[in-house]
Amino acid sequence: MTAWIKHIILLGKLFVGRFGLVLSHIFQSILLLVSLGALILMVFELGFDLPDVTASYFFSYYIWALRFFVLAYTLRILFKFSLIYKEKGFLVEILLYLVLLVVAIGRHTESTSLFHELIHKAIWVYGLTALISIIELMKGTFGVLQRALNPSLLFANSFLMLPNASTASGSLRFLDALFTSASSVCVTGVSVISLADDLSLIGQIIVLVLAQVGAVGVMTFTSFFAMSFMGGFSFHNQMMLKDLLVEDRLGAIFKTLFRIMLMTFVVEVAGAVIIYFTLCTSLEGSFWYQIWFSLFHAVSGFCNAGISLMPDNLCNPIFRDNYAFQMCLACLVLLGSIGFPIVFNYGKLARHAVGNVFLRLFNYRHK
Repeated sequence: MTAWIKHIILLGKLFVGRFGLVLSHIFQSILLLVSLGALILMVFELGFDLPDVTASYFFSYYIWALRFFVLAYTLRILFKFSLIYKEKGFLVEILLYLVLLVVAIGRHTESTSLFHELIHKAIWVYGLTALISIIELMKGTFGVLQRALNPSLLFANSFLMLPNASTASGSLRFLDALFTSASSVCVTGVSVISLADDLSLIGQIIVLVLAQVGAVGVMTFTSFFAMSFMGGFSFHNQMMLKDLLVEDRLGAIFKTLFRIMLMTFVVEVAGAVIIYFTLCTSLEGSFWYQIWFSLFHAVSGFCNAGISLMPDNLCNPIFRDNYAFQMCLACLVLLGSIGFPIVFNYGKLARHAVGNVFLRLFNYRHK
C-alpha cells in the first residue's frame, strides 16, 4: 500500500512538473508576442502620422504591456530566482524590475508631488516598453539568429519605406530603400540617394543603426543581451561564440562581449566629442543638429560605413581643409578596421610595456 502511495505521489510530481513546464512555455510565448506587438506598434507610430485617437489606443496597449511585464517579472523572480541569480545582468534586471514596478504603480495613484508628475511622463512608458521588449525578443530569438539569415537586412527595407523616414511626400521607392538598407548593413558606403536631402531624421537614425549593427555584428548584440539576461547558456552556443570572438577560454566570452560593447561606446562618444569641437565654429545649424552631425560621423567612421550627412560628402568646403576633423575621422576608421581582437592585444601590450617601465623605475629607486 505504501509503495502505491509513493508511486502516486511521484506521478503527481511528474505531472505537476510537466504541466508547469508547459505553462512556462505558453507564458513565455505570450511574453514574446506582447513584446513583438509593442515594438511593431512603436515602429508604426514612429513611421506614420497617426490620428490622436489611434495614438491613444497604441499608448493604452503600452500601458497594458507594462502591466504584463510586471506580472511576468514578478512570477520569474518568485519561481525562477535561482536561475535569475546566475545571470550576468542579475542586478540590472532587479533594478529594471523595481523601476517598472514604481512606474506601473505610480501611474495608478493620485498626487501632486514632483516625483509623481515625473512618473506620469509618457517617456517612461515608451522607454521601459521598448527596452523590455527588445531584451525579451533578443532572449527569445537568439536561436533563430544563429542561422545564416541576417534579420537586420530583412527588416531594414521596411523601416526605410516608412513615410516619416523620407523628406518627400510618401515613402522611398522599394529598390532605393532595399539598396540603401543593404549598403548600410554591409557598410559599403554606396548609396543611390542623398542621406541629407532624401531622408528625415528618423531615416538617418535607421541608416546609422543598420551601419552600427552591421559593423559590430548582429550576433554580438544579441549574444550580449542574451548572456546578460539568460541564466543558462548551452555549450553549443558558447562554442559558437568562442569561434566568433576568437576567444581562447569559454569563461571569458561574456567579458569579451562586454569589452566590445564598451569599447564601441567609448570610442564613438569620444570621436563625436572631438568632431563637435572641430566643426562647431564652421558647421551651421542648431546645437542639437551639431551634436547629431558629430555622432553620425563618429559612428560612420568607426564602423567604416563611408556615409555622410552632406550632399557632396567630405568634398564639402567645411571638411575639405579641416585637417583636425580628417585626422579624427581617419583614426576612427583605423580603429574600426583593424578589429577588436587586434585592439585588445595592443591594449595588453601597452599595459605590459607601461607596467615594465614602472617596475624598472621602482627597482632603480630601491637599489
